[in-house]
Amino acid sequence: MEKLVIKLKQHTPLIHFQHDQEGATLRASEVKPKLDRFILSKLGDGNYEAGAKIAKKNGWLVGKGDHPSLNYKMRIVSTKKDDSIVLNKHWNDRNQNFSTDNFPFLLANMGGKESEDELVNLVMHNEISVCFSALSSDLVNFINLNCEPFFALTTFGQRQTKGFGSFTVASKQVNDNEIINIEWNKEFKKYYENGTPILKFPLNPNDNNYKKQLMLFSVLDFYWRCLKSGINYPNRKAPRNGIGDAIILNAEKYIKSFLWIYLNQKGYTWEKRALKNNFHLETPFPPRNIKDNANQVSFGRGLLGCPEKYEYRIPQNKFRKKWDGRYSEETVSHTITIENEVIDRIASPIFFKPVIEENNVSVYILFAKDLINKIKNVSERNRSFKFLDERHNLLSIPIIPESIDYKELIKLFHFHVFTNEDFVKSTLGGYNRNTWCPANIKIYKDANNRTIRKWGDVDISWKMVPRNNRWENILAPNDNGMTKYVSFTQIVK
Repeated sequence: MEKLVIKLKQHTPLIHFQHDQEGATLRASEVKPKLDRFILSKLGDGNYEAGAKIAKKNGWLVGKGDHPSLNYKMRIVSTKKDDSIVLNKHWNDRNQNFSTDNFPFLLANMGGKESEDELVNLVMHNEISVCFSALSSDLVNFINLNCEPFFALTTFGQRQTKGFGSFTVASKQVNDNEIINIEWNKEFKKYYENGTPILKFPLNPNDNNYKKQLMLFSVLDFYWRCLKSGINYPNRKAPRNGIGDAIILNAEKYIKSFLWIYLNQKGYTWEKRALKNNFHLETPFPPRNIKDNANQVSFGRGLLGCPEKYEYRIPQNKFRKKWDGRYSEETVSHTITIENEVIDRIASPIFFKPVIEENNVSVYILFAKDLINKIKNVSERNRSFKFLDERHNLLSIPIIPESIDYKELIKLFHFHVFTNEDFVKSTLGGYNRNTWCPANIKIYKDANNRTIRKWGDVDISWKMVPRNNRWENILAPNDNGMTKYVSFTQIVK
């Protein structure tokens, strides 16, 4: 029996239902099917079906059916669980249910649960071993060659597209041979395509692991909001005596969605305005001067992941007196469900792969090619999504995959972040971007006469200051981008 043991380094937590049970970690039932498909695609030089034929000829397959399984056994063993990241559970008297600490992107606990056991939580282990065993030495050797890129390109568990469940190979050993340690900073370029976008930012070395993970995902949350939905942090306050209009605070805490900007440049506009008009979702105050958009309406937000529904809570600019004498604004809630007869759901075709090395985060931005192709292969007659509200109003809007090039979207977004005057003012405040040029940066002109700055062999032309809802720098509250910021880089081979 041939054996391979790989040690994994866990960079971000898994969202786990049974977090408090012994051995709650990666599940072989999730890892093996993904690894099998990866191995067979590699074997077929990118063609999964061709790889399956080669594996069958080699005698590497077991069982029958449409989805062949490679003939090896996998066992995952974890030790030294990190309890510092576990979210606190508490009883919410107001909602009469159980809930946990808020955590970016973690949606499973939203609204609370009737039973404490229904809450999901975060799980991390300091040591994880994946043990393979097979009769074929050739199969074990092929897994050995491909396990590093597999884990570098894959995330696991719930919300995996948002960076949860990120692991890399730390070491590996075939049979009783010498243990080979993997130095990520020397090897990572082998795993990713040339031009792969990267976000880089520091963590506070004095923070515990929970605070580090919270900072990491808060940065990703801000980045994703700027890209998909936009940032809108103003607060509404009731007038002191309940008479008059709502008081709007922090109206300047607003960043336009870059997806909206991108689609309009392509001759499309997203569905948001059409939904508000059709379902009467506009806030009565303050009045807005809305310009007509002649571009074709498409389900734009669905291109970055389609939810089952949208929840709207509409302030009414009407006020009621509370028990303590203060006033609060009345709201009306609306739920818009989203349906399509052919497309069950769309996960985000863009996903994050965070890697932490010595308190420095690198988030590799990857693209799910299979998912992108799947959306494009849906016939035009099956692309309309139905939007319905509780009053049985209906609106149909098509999704148009041809309206977006995902790699171009990210490239232009990063350029926009550091060159658009409104965005720069929103994140960097009064800081002049033109004065930011780190030491040892080489400046030159490309073929299009665009200024390019390079530090060694990595492009770090642009940066962003991520903001929380108090408009403080997430990486350091008192730093306005002078020393703590997110750098936009890319793989250069």
